[in-house]
Amino acid sequence: MAELWDAYTKSGNKTDGVLVRGEPIPDGLFHMVCEVLVRHADGSVLCMERAHSKPNYPAYFEATAGGSALQGEDALTCVKRELQEETGLVCDTFCEIGQYADEGDQTIYMTYVCTVDCDKSAVRLQEGETESFLWMTETEFASFLHSDKVIARQVARFLPYYRQNGWFSYKLLALDMDGTLLGTDGKVPPRNKQAIARALQNGVHVAISTGRSFSGAKWCSEELGLTSPVIAYNGAMICDPVTSEALFSVELSPRDARMAMRLGIERGTTLCIWSKGELFGYPINERVLDYVNYAGVQPKPAADLDALCERGVTKVLWYDDASRVPDLWHEMQAIPFENVTVCPSNPKFLEFFSGDVSKAVALGKLCDLLGISRAEAVAVGDGANDIEMLSFAGLGVAMGNASDLVKRHADAVVCTNDQGGVAEVIEKWFV
Repeated sequence: MAELWDAYTKSGNKTDGVLVRGEPIPDGLFHMVCEVLVRHADGSVLCMERAHSKPNYPAYFEATAGGSALQGEDALTCVKRELQEETGLVCDTFCEIGQYADEGDQTIYMTYVCTVDCDKSAVRLQEGETESFLWMTETEFASFLHSDKVIARQVARFLPYYRQNGWFSYKLLALDMDGTLLGTDGKVPPRNKQAIARALQNGVHVAISTGRSFSGAKWCSEELGLTSPVIAYNGAMICDPVTSEALFSVELSPRDARMAMRLGIERGTTLCIWSKGELFGYPINERVLDYVNYAGVQPKPAADLDALCERGVTKVLWYDDASRVPDLWHEMQAIPFENVTVCPSNPKFLEFFSGDVSKAVALGKLCDLLGISRAEAVAVGDGANDIEMLSFAGLGVAMGNASDLVKRHADAVVCTNDQGGVAEVIEKWFV
C-alpha cells in the first residue's frame, strides 16, 4: 500500500490535500520531513550511517534520525516515531531548531534536538535504513561536520544550532555573476549589495566565480568592495583583485585551441578569443562588439589564428543564436579534443577551456589560499558551467532562474537573480 502524506503550503500550513509517495507533488504544495539531532546527557552527539543500499546518500552520516510525516501525523508525532524506528531510542522532549522550506524538492523540513540519558549501546539499527552509529564528543562532531561524509544540505538545515554551539559556520561565498549576482539589467540589485556588505562586516569571504574574463569581472568586485581573489574564465584563472596578479592560470593546448577555432569557423559562429588577458574577435562584428559589455575590454582583430594559438589561449567562446547553442554543445561533446571542457555559460555563449580546470577546481584552490575547508564554502550559480562548483562546495545553491538540470545538482534553490537570490542565500546561511 502506498505511503500517504498530508500536503502543506510553503509557509507550513496543512491543506486538505493528500500526497502519495513516489508521485509528483503538485506545484505550490509541499510534504513534511522531520529530523532530530540526538545529544546524550554527557554532551556527546549521535550520528547514524545511512544504509549502503539507499538510492540517496548511501553510506553518508546524518544527525540523527528523520523521515516523512505520514498522513494524520503532526511534526512531534513524526519525529518521535522516526527516532524510535531508526535508533531504537525514546524521548518525549524535543526542542525545535527551525523550519525550512526547500522549493527544489518541495519539502518542509522541521528540525529538532533532543537529549537522552541511556546506555549508549542501546542504539538499534533499522534494516534498510541505517548501517552503523557513532557517538562523538562535541569536538569530534565539530570536526566531522567539515568532512565529506556528512550530508551538506542537512548541515545547512541544522546550521542555527551548530553555529550557536560554535561547531560550524560558512566562511566563503562564491558567486557566479551573470544570472546570479547580476540582475537581467547587468547590474547588482540593491538588495544583494546590502546583504554582501553585511556579510563582509561579519568576516565572510565573498568571491566572484565567473566565466567572464578578469577584466570583465573586476568592476563588479571593486563596486562591492571585495578583496578575495576572483575566479575568472570558468576557473582557468584566479586573480588578485587589487594587484591584478594571476595567482593561478591554465591555458588550452595549441592543438585544442586551433580545433575550437576551426570548428567554430566551419559552423559560421562568431569567435571571441582570450589570450594573455586580451580579447580577439573573429570576425569583428556586432556580436563581438556586444560581447564587450561582458568582457570589459575592447577587442582586437584576430588576424593570425595560428599565432594566437602559439601565444597561448585561455578560452575560446562561440557567440551564436540561443536556439543553436544547445545543439552545438551536444555536437561538441563528441569531438575528440585532447583535453577540453565545453559548456554554455549564457544562452548565447558556448565556451571551450582546458579540461584541467573548472569553477570547482578553482574553488578548491581558492579554499586553499584562504585556509578554509570546502565544507565551509557556499557556491551560488545558475548555469551549466556552475554545476561542478555547486557539487564541490559544502553547500551548492541554484538560483530560481536556473535550469532544472542545474537545480537537480544543487543542495538548495532560492529566488531569482532579479529578486535578489544572493541576498536570500546570505540571509539564510550567513547572518
